[in-house]
Amino acid sequence: MNPRLVRLLVLGAPIVLLAACASEPAAPAAPAVPAPVPAPAPAPAVVIPTPPVAATPPAPRRNGRLTVREAQQALADKGYDPGVIDGHWGPRSVEALRQFQRAEGLMATGRLDSVSLEALAR
Repeated sequence: MNPRLVRLLVLGAPIVLLAACASEPAAPAAPAVPAPVPAPAPAPAVVIPTPPVAATPPAPRRNGRLTVREAQQALADKGYDPGVIDGHWGPRSVEALRQFQRAEGLMATGRLDSVSLEALAR
């Protein structure tokens, strides 16, 4: 073998290899794929306590008897304050009926029973 060729191979080969490596374009890097984000844990349910609803006496039905609005009007006409005459039997209507029942010598329940309705209709 030619000494010049050997010298070129021994000394030049590493340089050629280095040059070849340095001049090669770098392979494009794969785009970074974000890792899937786990869904956040649901927030604990917040229970907001509501005040208990006071039971109101049942309103009378219209079978020849007074309606709630008429009973409220009758209480107001007799001097008792049932609150707003709106057909809703609320706490002020109950208290007005209790006062009326006491004054009439009836059992003061605050319920529109048949005896109280008859007394209101008089």
